[in-house]
Amino acid sequence: MSESRSWKLLLRAAIRYVLITINTLYANLSYVIWLTLLQPLTWWPNTEKLYWKIEGLLYQNNCSFFSFWTYNAGYHIVELGDDISGLLGEPCLLMVNHQSMADVPLLVSAFNSRHNLSNNLSWIIYAGFKHTNFGIICSGHKDFFIDVGKKKRDASLANLEIHLRDVYLPLKRHWLTIFPEGDFLLRCRSSSQDYAKKNGYPVLENCLLPRVAAVRTVLENARADSHTDGGDRLKYVIDLTIAYTDINNPMSFNTILNGLKPPCETVFHYRKYYIEEVPRDEEGISAWLFERYREKDQMLAEYYRTGVFPETPTQHPDHIKHPNTYRLKGYKIKECNWQYLINHSFCILSMTAFYWMCYSSYSYLVAKIYS
Repeated sequence: MSESRSWKLLLRAAIRYVLITINTLYANLSYVIWLTLLQPLTWWPNTEKLYWKIEGLLYQNNCSFFSFWTYNAGYHIVELGDDISGLLGEPCLLMVNHQSMADVPLLVSAFNSRHNLSNNLSWIIYAGFKHTNFGIICSGHKDFFIDVGKKKRDASLANLEIHLRDVYLPLKRHWLTIFPEGDFLLRCRSSSQDYAKKNGYPVLENCLLPRVAAVRTVLENARADSHTDGGDRLKYVIDLTIAYTDINNPMSFNTILNGLKPPCETVFHYRKYYIEEVPRDEEGISAWLFERYREKDQMLAEYYRTGVFPETPTQHPDHIKHPNTYRLKGYKIKECNWQYLINHSFCILSMTAFYWMCYSSYSYLVAKIYS
C-alpha cells in the first residue's frame, strides 16, 4: 500500500472517529433529556404505558446509529437458517455466541432492520458495558446488567429473577437477548477447554462452553409452558450463530469505529425451537444447551474450513409438531437511508430545542435578577 493511500485511510478513520463521537454525544444527550422530561408520565399507572411506548421509540432511534456506522463502512449481514420473521412479535429467548464487541452493533443492525423489534426487546449483558454509550441507553430501557465471577454470581442471578418478574414480563417485551458464553471466544477459549476436559463436557474450538446458570434462571422464571398466569412469557428459543470471515481475527468494535477493515459480510445463522423442546430440569437444560453449542461449533468449523455455511435443517424431537419452516438462503439485510436521515435530524433538532429552552430560561432569569 502506498504511503499516500495509507495517509488517506488514516485521515478517513480519524474523521469517522470524530463524527461518531459527535453523533454519540447528541444522540445520548437527546435520549437522556427526553426521558428526564417524560418522567412525570411514570407517576401515574394510566400514563406509564405511554412513557414506555415513547421510550421504545427513542431507544430504537438511538440503536439505528449503530446500524448506520456498520452499514456505511461496508460491513453487511447475511442471514441463513430458519426464517424468524414470524417470531418478531412473539416472546423469544435469543441465544447468541460471543466472539467480540462487534457482536452487539451487528445485532442491533439486524434488529433495526425489522419493524417494531428493537424497541420491544431486552438485553442481558455484562455489567462492564453499563458505563458505555450503549450502556447508557440500556439503563434507560431497563435492560439487565449481569455480573460475572463466583463472588457475584448468586446475587446477580437473584437480581435477574427479580428483573424478569418486575421488569421484563410486565413491560411485555418480545425478545430477550443473552450471550450464554459470558465472555469473548479468543479471550477465554483455553480456560473454557480446560474446564470442559476436567468435567467431561464437550471440548469446543469455535465457541466457549456455555454457562448454564443465567439461561436456566430465565427459563425457570419466564417460560410459557411452566406458568398459567396468561402473561406474555417465552414461547420460543432462537439460537443465533454469528460467523465472521476470520475466527482468529473477528471484527472488533474499533474496526467499526475506524472503518479500516475492507468491506465484508458476517453470517447470521438462525435456528428456532418451541419452548416445549427445552427440558425443565437443571440437568436437562444443561445437556440441551451443551448440545446446541456442540452443533454450533461443528457448523462454524465447516464454515471456516470451506467458506460455506452448512445448510442442515434444524432437528426437533419426534413428539414436537413443528411446521415446515422457510429457510433463509443468504438474505442480505438492507438499510434505509431515509430512516437514518430522519433519526439524525430528530436528535439534532431536539438538542437545538433544548439549548434554546435553556438559553432563554437563563436569559430571562438574568434579566429578572438585574432589572
